[in-house]
Amino acid sequence: VPVSARGDLISAHQDLLVATMEFDRVDFLIAETKTQLDVAKNEQKKAKLTTKSAEVNKRAAVKSEDLNRVKTESDSVNRAKQAQKAAAARIVYLKAQLAYLKKERKFRHYDMFAKRARVELTEASTAKQNQIAPRGFTYAQYQTQYKDRAAQAAMYQKEALGAKKNADTKRALWANAGKKAAPK
Repeated sequence: VPVSARGDLISAHQDLLVATMEFDRVDFLIAETKTQLDVAKNEQKKAKLTTKSAEVNKRAAVKSEDLNRVKTESDSVNRAKQAQKAAAARIVYLKAQLAYLKKERKFRHYDMFAKRARVELTEASTAKQNQIAPRGFTYAQYQTQYKDRAAQAAMYQKEALGAKKNADTKRALWANAGKKAAPK
């Protein structure tokens, strides 16, 4: 079969290559998100310690009966508590993002299967059109395989999109908590 007649097959192979690259990209993002989650947990610990220190300073200010110092330390406690809430919200977001990325990876995995099935279907179609199919060849099997795998990929894509919406919501909550924690 001449190369000029293999346009569909070349396109199917390109789609499979892109699907493989997308899977690798999501794998990388999962590793990055895990790292960010570890850092966020450390930042949360730091925020808790900052809150404790601010509360100790506030108690000392109350004992000193210096009203300006009490106000300053009260503001410090409030900012520290807001920072602690923001750190907790970031962890919630990163966990939701990680859950989304895992669903996205599953979708990408099944998408690669579907793209591979499309390559095989295209090869089978070429064989059928050129009457070069081996004995026992049934084109319908390739059609069924592609439809099944494409349906599975679509199902996992839908799950991933739902998880992405959840992660986006958590991100917005984290951003809002971060605005409240920012010094004024």
